[in-house]
Amino acid sequence: MFKFLAGILLAVIAVAIFLYFRGINIWPPVEASFRASKIPFSKGQVLKVTNTSGGSEITGSIKVFSLKEKKELFSRQLQLAPGESCETGHLEGWSFSPGEKVVIDIAGYVLPQYINVP
Repeated sequence: MFKFLAGILLAVIAVAIFLYFRGINIWPPVEASFRASKIPFSKGQVLKVTNTSGGSEITGSIKVFSLKEKKELFSRQLQLAPGESCETGHLEGWSFSPGEKVVIDIAGYVLPQYINVP
């Protein structure tokens, strides 16, 4: 079993290296984190997304899914200059709660970033 899993891991690494050297972007250059809302009596969390590309504007979307109901609950478009951050929370129409999954999908990148709300 270990050899099988090691083989799969090596194959994934080989594909990632191949795509990288072909100029295909794999992982989006974003950093995401949560914080407690600063709005009085708000129970939800706020998501902060930062463009870490260092030189390129990024566009894409943020989507929130319920892990229990397996459906999309919220989405919004995202456009960030290099080093720029944006926050999504109650004022933008959504308060994040534990048990939700956030998908940050950036145009031009193969894989989205997945985050479970803590």
